[in-house]
Amino acid sequence: MPSKHSRSIKPHPLTHLFASRSLTDVLGVLLLHPDRELYQRELAGEAGCTVLQAQRALRRIEKARLLIKRRSGNRVYYRIAEQHPGFEDLRSLWAQSIGLASLLRAALRPLRDRITAAFIFGPVAAGADTASGDVDILLIGDVSLRQFSRIRTSAGRQIGRDLSTLIYSPAQFRAKARRGTRFVRELLAGPKIWLVGSEEQLPPLDLR
Repeated sequence: MPSKHSRSIKPHPLTHLFASRSLTDVLGVLLLHPDRELYQRELAGEAGCTVLQAQRALRRIEKARLLIKRRSGNRVYYRIAEQHPGFEDLRSLWAQSIGLASLLRAALRPLRDRITAAFIFGPVAAGADTASGDVDILLIGDVSLRQFSRIRTSAGRQIGRDLSTLIYSPAQFRAKARRGTRFVRELLAGPKIWLVGSEEQLPPLDLR
């Protein structure tokens, strides 16, 4: 089932090249996990769409000859066709633009129990991104720069861009919010692409 906030993020302009948002999301799951075989219900769950939407998306991807299918019992498993001549270019385009947030969410998963909230801010979140600048991320949690550095390096390599990351503990960020600095006010009022948590989690943290 799609999560409560899975459709709240403003889509990247390049998603208009695709027939539907679910097609973009299903293709993204396949590109993000080229070594995995997934059946329809798994794909739908990870893409945040219905099974019917996943079926329609898979038919379109298959027509583009980007899909490899394998039947096992009553299930059909799918994976992206890495040998397709357009695979590398498509994955690069997706990682640097449409799928950027999906890649970062996956990268943060090993530290998920230490993170209270994390989001992209700045030009990327505002839709004014040039696809060449840094990706600005704010992370609130009990995570050190050293713990995050390996994830930042790996995710940055996949995306092909540098990650500019601010990390605060919940107490540190509460203190900054109470001081009411211009940066914090603009940060909280500005657009965000959520990687961990949601807007609703900010009031209990007393960040406004």
